[in-house]
This record gives sequence, C-alpha cells and structure tokens, in this order.
Amino acid sequence: MSLEKYRAELDVIDKALEENFVRRMKVVAKIGEYKRANGIPTLDAGREKAVLEKHTKDIEPDFVPYMEEYFKAMMAISRKYQDDNRNLFGIKGK
Repeated sequence: MSLEKYRAELDVIDKALEENFVRRMKVVAKIGEYKRANGIPTLDAGREKAVLEKHTKDIEPDFVPYMEEYFKAMMAISRKYQDDNRNLFGIKGK
C-alpha cells in the first residue's frame, strides 16, 4: 500500500474520531449538568481508573501505555470542558 493510501485510511478514521468526539462532548455537557444539579465535583478518580482498566484490558500489550495516555487526555479535556463551563452548569469543585 502507498503512503497516500495509508493517509487516506487515516483520514477516514480521523473523521469517525471527530464525529465521536462531538458526540462525547455533548454527553459530557449532560454529565456536567447532572453534576451541577446533584452537587457532584468534576473529578471522579474512581470512575477514571475504571475507564482506563476497561479500555486497556483486551488490547495488544504494546498499545496499553498509549491507550492509557489517549483516555487520560480525553478525560482531561472532558473535565476542562466541565470546569470551563462551570457557570453554565453551576459545577462546584474539581
């Protein structure tokens, strides 16, 4: 396969990631609203640990540290979005 074909394949994957990112952030907003309504802080370390374990248990060992980094970054972005919109959601605490 040529470099161009590999890149075209990545473009398709990246488009799906983009669409799923937007879907995810819309759910993150709903979670932020729920947290505001119930006085729950943004960070739930136990949930984040469980997410990392869930998404690394069945993948190739070589990919585990990268999958962890990927999900940590995604969860950090989600927390930042909730924190940045605290006034909108009324979230207290990080």
